[in-house]
Amino acid sequence: MPPTGKRVSTSGIEVFRFEGGKMAEHWAAFEALDMLQQIGMVLPHPRTDVAGPHLNASGVEVAR
Repeated sequence: MPPTGKRVSTSGIEVFRFEGGKMAEHWAAFEALDMLQQIGMVLPHPRTDVAGPHLNASGVEVAR
């Protein structure tokens, strides 16, 4: 995919654990799916707050 120059935003978290005054461990995670949706690599999840049938996990229509 060629670069678009568009800005994206995402959220994430970093956790550090210190031991004896030094960093002993570091964990990081960010919302990669959100970023991929913004650049068009992954389709966004269909909205569930719009009119239309609501299907359960088996594909059977259920009342809202």
